[in-house]
Amino acid sequence: MRRFVFMESKNKEKGFTFYTILFILTILIMCIPIEAAILKTMKNHSYYREISIQQFFFFLQQEVIQASELFVHRDGRITLRAKEDLITIELYGDNIRRQVNGQGHEIYLRKIKKIQFAEEASGFIVTITDKKGYTYEKKINFYP
Repeated sequence: MRRFVFMESKNKEKGFTFYTILFILTILIMCIPIEAAILKTMKNHSYYREISIQQFFFFLQQEVIQASELFVHRDGRITLRAKEDLITIELYGDNIRRQVNGQGHEIYLRKIKKIQFAEEASGFIVTITDKKGYTYEKKINFYP
């Protein structure tokens, strides 16, 4: 009777052979283009529009902080008095632009359908509707 039980191994089965490496490389080379095609078909959502509008709200808040007077107009524009300058932010075509003393043409946002300013006790609410129909709203506080 034997005291140890074990399996015998053949000397040829001790590692990778050239054929197994070629087989693995062939599979990898075939899978890489398929993976690229699959990744290309996946929809990649861009948050560029939302970030742009949030950035506009930030710029508008900074303008209001620096202003000493604020005039909200019903026709979709706002006028701020900062130091000696009169700053106007309005819808111009499908862009939101900023002008200082009626001069200049600084574009804040593009592809805008409508902008509204609604006056409140502590500031105003700005509502933006873009060309795709999405609406964004923010309350801006004004403390003179």
